[in-house]
Amino acid sequence: RRRLADRMSRPPRILLVSPKPPPHHGAAKAVEVLLADEGSPVEWRHVDARYTSSVSDLQRLSPGKFLALIKYLAQTATGCFRCDGVILTPSFQAGTFLKDSLFIWLCWLLRRKPLVAWYHMRFATMRYAERGALMRWYVRVTLGRVSHHACVATRLIDELPEFIDREKTVALPNGIPPYRCEPDARDGESITILYLSHMGEAKGWQVLFKAAKELCARYPKVQFLFYGPPGPGGDEASIAEAFEGTDYPERIRYLGFADEETKRKLFAQADALCFPSQNEAFPITILEAMSAGLPVFASDVGGIADAVVDGRGGLLVPPGDSAALKEALGRLVSSQQRREEWGRFNATRFEERFTEKAYRERWYDFLLKVT
Repeated sequence: RRRLADRMSRPPRILLVSPKPPPHHGAAKAVEVLLADEGSPVEWRHVDARYTSSVSDLQRLSPGKFLALIKYLAQTATGCFRCDGVILTPSFQAGTFLKDSLFIWLCWLLRRKPLVAWYHMRFATMRYAERGALMRWYVRVTLGRVSHHACVATRLIDELPEFIDREKTVALPNGIPPYRCEPDARDGESITILYLSHMGEAKGWQVLFKAAKELCARYPKVQFLFYGPPGPGGDEASIAEAFEGTDYPERIRYLGFADEETKRKLFAQADALCFPSQNEAFPITILEAMSAGLPVFASDVGGIADAVVDGRGGLLVPPGDSAALKEALGRLVSSQQRREEWGRFNATRFEERFTEKAYRERWYDFLLKVT
């Protein structure tokens, strides 16, 4: 009775086990925005489960990461006893899932409910049907220990396996602070298409790179700026070498990692964002571009269509299809009116659905119901 009275007299205490930036990726930024609210009706306890500060090192094993895993498990166990619920962010990459599953089992054994799994990836990444019977059994049993499943986009719920109870799932789309831009920051002399993600193969930068070479041959005013750190297993030297070999090195450029100050300048100067990723959930970068009033051209994967309305805020193309991407970008380059209309539509849609205030309220409403 005393515990119940104490619980009703204070805000719910929620333990969130997930990294904040760096590294700079969507899940880490979503966590950062959620924890930054000083007026939150939730009392957050956070385990910053960060194993590296570089995207290129995320999949590499090391003794240091193993020691960090032990530390984070201990911090999670301690935090469980002081909280009313736990949020975990399991990966659907098979190897990483095995590591993340330890946290699910630990919290379940300590009987901390609700236990919320917050998915920032598509379940398709697991390639579940291709796994052996033992692995499939382990995935089913492990996710069965979770009391609630939160996806970052509605469409991702449809991709969840049938053994996950749909009544226990909820879509909680991401939200961010806006990227404000002055309209006259664009010079009007060139048409700048921006790529902003890490330079891993799965992000599809090579698909855009191929389309960019053909579009530069056709449109003398268009330029493509690629920003991002090397992807897993990559290095800047090999990426730079690929860009040096084009016929248009002054209009197709790789410029490395972009920090927050650089990103704000880029969004003010660019005419569109191109996000050709081949496997995505609900990318933060797309929301950033929408808030800045940019049209968005992206692959139709994961929950991207929950943000970008095809034909009104940009165009969606099949993943990996360079010809379709070239055709879509050609429609952008050939019409300034279309660029402006799509940009205004995205800015309005962002304000209606994807602000940090709306994002936090979605989470608070959910947590207050389940705790």
